[in-house]
Parts: sequence; C-alpha cells; structure tokens
Amino acid sequence: MEQEERSVLGRRRLAGLLLMALGAVLAGLSRAMGGPVLLELLSGIFMGLSVGTLLAGLLTVLHAFR
Repeated sequence: MEQEERSVLGRRRLAGLLLMALGAVLAGLSRAMGGPVLLELLSGIFMGLSVGTLLAGLLTVLHAFR
C-alpha cells in the first residue's frame, strides 16, 4: 500500500513538472509571435494558456508534496 502511494505521488510530481515545462514552451511561443492582428490574438491566447498550465503544474507539484 505504501509503495503504491509513493508511485502515485511520483506520477503527480512528474505530471506537474511536465505541465510547467509545457507552460514555459507556450510562453516562448507567445513571445516569438507578433505582427498582424491575428498573430497578436494567438500570442495572447498562448500567453493565457501558458499561465494556466504553469499554475496547474505548480499546484499539482505542491499537492503531491503535501
């Protein structure tokens, strides 16, 4: 039972770290875009997704350590 709980916590930590990495990639894509109105819109969407995934990853990691 204890080993199963450790395995679940390990997967949650990994998922949180992957979400944070995805958020960083989306933030990079957001910064690389610019120019016409449509690209500005996509840039804003990517930035919003970036912040959301970073926050979700952080909360997942923190919950796994709790």
